[in-house]
Amino acid sequence: MKLQVSFPVILGVIFIFQSCSKDDPVNPKLIVYPDQGNYGINLLDTVLLNYDFGVVSLSAVLNEEASLRVRVSGERWSMESNTFNQWNVGSYNETDGSRIFTSIHTGTLDGKIGLYPGKTVEVSVYENGNEWASWTKTVNVE
Repeated sequence: MKLQVSFPVILGVIFIFQSCSKDDPVNPKLIVYPDQGNYGINLLDTVLLNYDFGVVSLSAVLNEEASLRVRVSGERWSMESNTFNQWNVGSYNETDGSRIFTSIHTGTLDGKIGLYPGKTVEVSVYENGNEWASWTKTVNVE
């Protein structure tokens, strides 16, 4: 019996082998922002700017050497403190309605945020110890 293997199958096997190679390490400082967290749509979604009022997640997945600091500010938002176990939660700043969340673990981080209609919320994200924001967005709450 003669075994026939097509060219695309051979390329697939080579690709899988190379993808698993130890010569191609995963970025240890990689941060991923999922579309959803445990509490709903992710406030850290890098594309979404319009949110319905209600509960959302503050969620990120950090590789082993990654760190994250997030500043949330605005007039009409809240947080449920007992859901922020993977974050160090800073004091509330009454002047601009802000609070800073700093990662204290790697892996999946999440917390419950409440958004209220008619106002905007500013989100500034500082990745891997950056002094300046890696990215920011203004969220409209409807």
